Formats: sequence, structure tokens, C-alpha cells
Amino acid sequence: MKTIVNFLFNFIMSILVFVLICMNFTFSTLLNKTYIKTKLTENRFYERAYADIKERFENYTMQSGLELDILEGLVTKEKVKKDINQKIDAIYDKKKVTIETDSIRNELDARINAVLEKNNKTPNKSEKESIQKYEDAIVESYQLEILYGRNFSIPQEIFQRVRTVCIIGIVVISILLLFINKSISKYMALLGITGVFSGTLCIVVKCLLEKRMIHILVMDAKFSNFLVNTLTDMLLRFYHMGISIMAVSFLLIVIGSLENFKKTIENKKN
Repeated sequence: MKTIVNFLFNFIMSILVFVLICMNFTFSTLLNKTYIKTKLTENRFYERAYADIKERFENYTMQSGLELDILEGLVTKEKVKKDINQKIDAIYDKKKVTIETDSIRNELDARINAVLEKNNKTPNKSEKESIQKYEDAIVESYQLEILYGRNFSIPQEIFQRVRTVCIIGIVVISILLLFINKSISKYMALLGITGVFSGTLCIVVKCLLEKRMIHILVMDAKFSNFLVNTLTDMLLRFYHMGISIMAVSFLLIVIGSLENFKKTIENKKN
């Protein structure tokens, strides 16, 4: 009966430990905006977003009949990076953010008027409407390229609650195991078995998902590239963490088994 109870409690604790590992790992990666910004930089997401914005601007400009040099320096890489980071901060801090586009519209309007003045031309009503539509299209395309114009927040409280439940469950089961077995060494051995199970799951997750992520295509090429590389990095970290947990767990099993080993030797001597 005692063996069955130990097995059940140990199995439940193994699941709780694995979920807790996943939660802590999630908080240090996906729920860490500094980590996300670092990965965006490593994958040249900001530069590629800037290039996509320029391409959109050029397409609208060619359709309007204006010269492309009107776009020269209209938007800088620094502004694109700053606006993307503002969006990321808003997502993680649960704040509303409005991407500043007045400077783009005002500068573009001033440049168009300068071109008209240079050519001694006064736009009629229809031309003014066309200019307004062109400026609207430029501003809207810029907003859409800043993290795809999405506004959402990450429910970190849910992950925190799950983590808290896991910690409480692990503490309660640990107390019960200590009470049932009345032996710290026995508990250490059981804890080691729990760690081996959890560490093995960490390694298995990498093996199961690594090759399947290569062909992920979400949003566009730059986001897919960022997502695949980031998930690959996360899986590698998860894998290394699993190996470390298993190494420590095996050590706990060895230490926890020493008492039983000593008792066996003493019984043989007697």
C-alpha cells in the first residue's frame, strides 16, 4: 500500500514539477519582453520591417504618379524600431499606445506642396482629394507594418496562477511524502525520480517539435523567420535545462539510496 501511495504521489508531483518548469521557462522567454526584443534584433526584424515599409510607400507613390524621391528620409529606422518597441511594451504592460504618424503626414504634405509650388501648380478639388487619399494610405500602411497593427495583451496572470498552484501542490505532496516515509533520504530519492521524469519530458519535447517548426509560416517572411529561430532557441534552452535537471536528479537518487545501501550491508553483516 505504501509503495502504491508513493508511486501516485510521485507521479502527480512529477507532472506538477514539469508544468512548473514550463511556467518558469515561459516567464523567462515568451513573457519576458527583453528576451523578445533581443530576438527581434538578432533576427533583423526591425530592419526588415523598415524595408517592408519603404516598399509599401514606394508602391503607393508610384500609383499616385509622384516621384520616389519624395519619400527620402520620410521615415527612419530608428523611428520604426522605437514604434515597434512601444507596441511590445504596450502588449506586456497592458497599456494602450497610439503610434505617432502626424509627423509623417505633415512632412509628406509639406513635400507635396513644395513640389506643387516648384511647378507653379495649384491643385484643384479632385487633386486635393487624391493627395489626401495618398497621405491616408501612407499613414495607414505605416501603422499596419508596426507589428501588423495588432493591439492585444498577454494574460500573464493565468500563467502566474498555474505556477502558484504547482508550487503549492509540490509543497503539499512533499510534506505528505516525508510524513509517509519518515525519511529524508527516501524523499530525496523520490524527488530524484521526479526530476528524471521531468527532465526526460524536456528532452522529448525538443525531439518532437524541432523538425516540425522549420516550415512554420505566419504573417509574413520576417515574422516567420523570427518565430522559427526564437522557438528553436527556446527548445535548445529547454533541452539543456532538461539535461541539467536529470544530472541533479540522478545525484539525488544516488544520495537518497545510500541509506538503504548501508542498511543492506549492515543486515548482511548481522
